[in-house]
Amino acid sequence: MEISITQASETYGLNRTMLYRYMDNGTLSFTKLPNGKRALNCGEIERVFGERLKSSKNDETSQTVALSNVQFLESKVSLMEDTIKRLEKENERLQDDKQYLQVRLDAAEKRGDKTLYLLEYHQKQSQLPWWKSIWKPSVAATA
Repeated sequence: MEISITQASETYGLNRTMLYRYMDNGTLSFTKLPNGKRALNCGEIERVFGERLKSSKNDETSQTVALSNVQFLESKVSLMEDTIKRLEKENERLQDDKQYLQVRLDAAEKRGDKTLYLLEYHQKQSQLPWWKSIWKPSVAATA
């Protein structure tokens, strides 16, 4: 199939000046039409620019893949941002719980000190014989 220089340039993404240069130096063969214009065979274009055409197709594919990767990563970032916000709220709630429990612990320790003192005093009293808890010797008798 033969196409014009302009069509070849648009179809394959090649520069028209470069196509003319390749035709003039004999690298790219062409057919001269009756109206004097040049026409290129698609197979000839692919023979000469094959690697370049493949790489441009690969570039398009890699651009598509890169775009889908970017979209995927953007969605991941969005999910991570939501997770961070949720964890920050959870952290604040846990900090509040920690402060509340610390206040309760401090109050319990104060009550516990009194309770412990009473328990220890009661334990000491229960270890004495019953009559010593009632009768207390005078200071002069012990000296």
